[in-house]
Amino acid sequence: MTEQLESGGHRYLEQVARGILCDLIDTWHAAGEPERAAECAKLAVAQGVWQHAAQRPRDLIAGLSAKPLHDPVGFWFTALIEERFPEIRAEILAAVGSVEACLFGEGRWREDECAGLLVTRAVLAQIPEITTFNPGTIAISRFRPGTRVVPQCGATNAILRVYLPISGIEGAWMRVAQEVVRWEEGRCVVLDDSFEREVKHEGTEDFVALVLELVHPDLDPAHRARLLNHRLTPEERIAALMRERGLEAVSYHDGEVTLHPGEEMRQLVFQYMRAAGVSGVEVDGDRVRWWQATTESA
Repeated sequence: MTEQLESGGHRYLEQVARGILCDLIDTWHAAGEPERAAECAKLAVAQGVWQHAAQRPRDLIAGLSAKPLHDPVGFWFTALIEERFPEIRAEILAAVGSVEACLFGEGRWREDECAGLLVTRAVLAQIPEITTFNPGTIAISRFRPGTRVVPQCGATNAILRVYLPISGIEGAWMRVAQEVVRWEEGRCVVLDDSFEREVKHEGTEDFVALVLELVHPDLDPAHRARLLNHRLTPEERIAALMRERGLEAVSYHDGEVTLHPGEEMRQLVFQYMRAAGVSGVEVDGDRVRWWQATTESA
């Protein structure tokens, strides 16, 4: 029993260490310091936190094959998706317009988002790996010209991602570890979400892709079941978000969201604002605007 407790405690400390190092490495990348980020990753590998400097999940499951890109041919459903690509492409471009959409999450289809995507949904519904047994999402992602997603790693090595480029591939590329992906419309790309990836779009049109998540094929059935059991319903996600943010009520009407903080959050805000001597504050990116009792400053 003592050995089990010590083993569990060690795994917990490793998880904490990975979380701290992930935050530090992400901070260096966000600050435009890739060399320092790389130094941190190499040090973490030397200390046994991760095995690969480019694969840095917070939740590291032992025994799963680790490679940045997987051969799409190894997944039976990629042939089905590519065969139906002309219909899928036409539907997505007609129905989604200039926005992004999450079609599937928490184990269920999002009916409003799927309106007008009957063929796409019917095709994907034939693939249990990305529906019934998917703890993640199915989404339509859009990258505007000039977009850059700084290097980052997914939270776990238990998830793979499938990208199906829909349109606007000219000038768009993605780096996964040391491998650069050049998109082809209608051709699937399968990657390990736990490896560092960077996305950049240097083209002139929006780059649109259908993104599917699925469980790593090496994951044992027991762990797969735990992932599926932890899927939250939309109601559970809202409640969890409110508890995390200290909110007691949330309402939505005519496109406007109203938040009501709980007593603890109200007291905290009151104390901070009284200490700062302000009556209001507004944050817009890097810009902060403060309101005094009778004056406004920026």
